[in-house]
Parts: sequence; structure tokens; C-alpha cells
Amino acid sequence: MNLRTARACLAGAALTFTTGAYFATQPSWLCVFGFYGSAFFLWLARCHYAEDRHTRARHERARRAAIVDALLLGQTPVPCCSFWRNSDGAVHGPDCTQPPYARRDDYRLDDTDRAAWQEIAAHWDDRSAA
Repeated sequence: MNLRTARACLAGAALTFTTGAYFATQPSWLCVFGFYGSAFFLWLARCHYAEDRHTRARHERARRAAIVDALLLGQTPVPCCSFWRNSDGAVHGPDCTQPPYARRDDYRLDDTDRAAWQEIAAHWDDRSAA
């Protein structure tokens, strides 16, 4: 729609410029309206061409996102245990068929990391920079 409007504005600019050029050859000041009208129509055409480019870019981004979403949906993991099914993939049960690296119980904190985490959690809402 914007492209059609931009082209119509270009046609209007050509028409008003031609009218202004005709009146410039006559002993009249009406040529001013023709030249100002053509400048206005050129500005409108530029705005509509820019909006058309933005719309096409937005549609292209949406198309590419849909392709990526389809690829990601095709890679949805298969439920491996009842814990995983009921916890939306957050927890794996003891009868889980996933390899050990996929389970969350392998990621335990040692004493140093646990102390650092507790220090961070204790001052979580402080507004200081440190």
C-alpha cells in the first residue's frame, strides 16, 4: 500500500512540477504553487518509500523468525522420565534415561562456591555498587 501511495505521490509531483514550469513561462506568480506542490509531493513519496522499506524489513524478519522457530520446534527433546514430564524439564528422576550430564544433580556447588553464593544472596537487594 505504501509503495502504491509513493508512486502516486511521484506522479503528483511530476504533474505539479510540470504545471509550475508552464506557469513560470507565463507572466503569473502561480508557478510558486506548482513548485511548492511538487516539493510537498516529493517529501510525501520519500516518507512512503521509507515506510515501505520498513514494512518489507519487518516482514522479512518475521519470516526468518518463523523459519528459526520451526527448526527449534523440530528439536524439542523427548520426555525421558516422569519427573521431567511433570516439572517441565527442570528435574530428572532416578530412573531417568538421559546421560549424566543432562541431570541437574551433577551441578553441585563446592564449599567455596556455596559461600560465595550465600554472600551474593544475602546482599541481593542492596543498592551499593560493590
